[in-house]
Amino acid sequence: MPKIITLFNHKGGVGKTTVAHNLGVSLTKQGKNVLLIDADPQMNLTSAFIGLADSVEYAETNESKWLNIRGEYANLDQYLEDYSTKNIKNNPIINTKLYEHCLWEDREENKQNSVFENNIDRGILKLLCGSVNFAFENKLNVIISNKDVYKDSTIYSIEEGIRAIGKDFDYILIDTSPSANSILNGILVMMSDYFISPVFPNFFSLQALQNLNIVLENWTTKLSTFKQNPNEKGLSFRPKFLGLIINMAKRFEDSEGKKVTIYAERWRKKLNDVLDKFYIDMYETKRIVSKPDFKKIFSDKNPFIIQEICDFTGQIRNISELAGCPTVDLNQNIINKAVTEFNINKNKISEEKERDMAKIDISNKNSHYHKAFTEARESYNYIAKCIAENL
Repeated sequence: MPKIITLFNHKGGVGKTTVAHNLGVSLTKQGKNVLLIDADPQMNLTSAFIGLADSVEYAETNESKWLNIRGEYANLDQYLEDYSTKNIKNNPIINTKLYEHCLWEDREENKQNSVFENNIDRGILKLLCGSVNFAFENKLNVIISNKDVYKDSTIYSIEEGIRAIGKDFDYILIDTSPSANSILNGILVMMSDYFISPVFPNFFSLQALQNLNIVLENWTTKLSTFKQNPNEKGLSFRPKFLGLIINMAKRFEDSEGKKVTIYAERWRKKLNDVLDKFYIDMYETKRIVSKPDFKKIFSDKNPFIIQEICDFTGQIRNISELAGCPTVDLNQNIINKAVTEFNINKNKISEEKERDMAKIDISNKNSHYHKAFTEARESYNYIAKCIAENL
């Protein structure tokens, strides 16, 4: 049975999608098979995974790239609707075709160009696409507000359906929306084995962390009717908070990486204070791994900071999005190819962005691009290795 890890934070714009994409790829480098699920109506994970770089490709008219993909591959909204209404295992009417990692379609050429590291026996990475018009959320709200809610099997079927489509994978990573009011988010968290909260190093993220326990308690109250019964029908209700991944962590002030900024020092102290109280609140409800267990999983880390991901610059993020390639798989060949391709179609990017992209050189060990890129990749590889060996 696959381990389900949901990425959730009710503070938006903290890098949940970036973590899901890069961690998914990094887990495949550990030989694991991974299913990514895009549960955010903004569909950023779907866009990044498939490589939908602009509004033309993303449109739902004129035979756009997305329109063709949507017609062929399963999306979460339609899959859950079909599974919950038909609820027949292996029903051929239900579309379960998943989108495989787009950069692996020409593996031999990629290997020749050193796009991926040699001698790595990768696992499989696939995506259950998202949906802009997530009508299934409305259905869930109606069910929850119904007095005879316990008679409806729709919510029961969500965990069953997701575990069914992910049964051949080692891990299922779910990218959620930042909504604390979303019933679907509550279900996805409550059916998970673990959940991780990506954050930015700012005080808004601290505030969100302080309120996270309240959000979970609200979901617990609303969904208590659907808690798994002795016959194993219902939601697992066993999620454990695994920890924080701090994105955009500009950790050092000087070029040698020795002097920590005053702001970073102050924020880290405040974070530790918040985490101490958070641990007490969450431990009482059994919604968090213990501190000893955390250290067994992430051996050299302090609870509950899984990793601080170095800010790998806006230019590298732009290349990653435009090339449809996660940061951990970028190399100079992909960057050069992307710059050349988008120079031909200048309408896709601004001249300023074009100039910035042309300067990126991650092959030069003395460049700040190389340092930022290398640290980011090593961070994700570390997280993936710990998860693959211990969860």
